[in-house]
Formats: sequence, C-alpha cells, structure tokens
Amino acid sequence: MPLLLLRSRASLGFMGSDKFNELDSRTQEQLQFAPLIQTNIEFILATLSPRASRLDGQIASGEDLTIATTYPKKSRWVAAKLGCGIREIVPLNGAVESVQLDDPSIDGIVEVMDSGDTLRDNSLSIVVRDLGFVAIGAVWKREGN
Repeated sequence: MPLLLLRSRASLGFMGSDKFNELDSRTQEQLQFAPLIQTNIEFILATLSPRASRLDGQIASGEDLTIATTYPKKSRWVAAKLGCGIREIVPLNGAVESVQLDDPSIDGIVEVMDSGDTLRDNSLSIVVRDLGFVAIGAVWKREGN
C-alpha cells in the first residue's frame, strides 16, 4: 500500500500500524498514518513450550537473543524494553510460528497474535505480552510528496 500511494495518483489507503511502523524512515516521512480502529491483535514474544523457562532466564540475565520475526524494528524495541540485546534477527515473511521447530538456535519469535490458536498448534508459549497492539489506519501522502 505505501509504495502504491507514493507511485500513483491514489490518495488514500488502509493498513495496519504493525506494517506501517516497519517501513523504512524515508518512506514513513513521505506518508501520514492515522489510526482508525484499535484491534485486539497484540505483539508477543514466544518460544517453544519446553524452552520458555530458558528464554525467561536469558531475558532476566540480559543475554543477547536470536529472534525470528516479520518485525525487526519491533523486535529491537522489545529487546530494549526487556533489557536484553539482539544477537541476530532472522527475517521471515511467513510461517514465523513454525520456524523454531526447524532451527534450535532461535531463542524466540516476536509476532502478532489474535486468538493464540496458531501458537498452541505449534507448541509455543507466550513469554512476554503487553508489547503493544495493532491499529488499522488510513495512510496518505504528506503534502509536497
């Protein structure tokens, strides 16, 4: 949506705050975002259930984490909020919940969650909640762009 707005004569679009906040700063500066609807979709940090207490300990001791996510900016914010660092961000564009089954070097995932069904289906446990919610908003080009 943002690239279409910047490339065409379209004047208005709609998208989630989760995707808008991940745009590069240059693109964000060219657009305006106004939240319209607050959803119950929240950001969480999760891991495979058997690894949950280990991840809790890593966070408590301020260790650097390897995080798989579609949200690298949000993941850096989460790490800073929790007082730990990021060793590596594994960028994904889908199937984030299943990645830990394939790669044991990944400590956790930062992802959005609605019902939690996909997390349960993939044997994941939420380690940290209260990391923000997604809003649906209007997006348009700033004047002069």
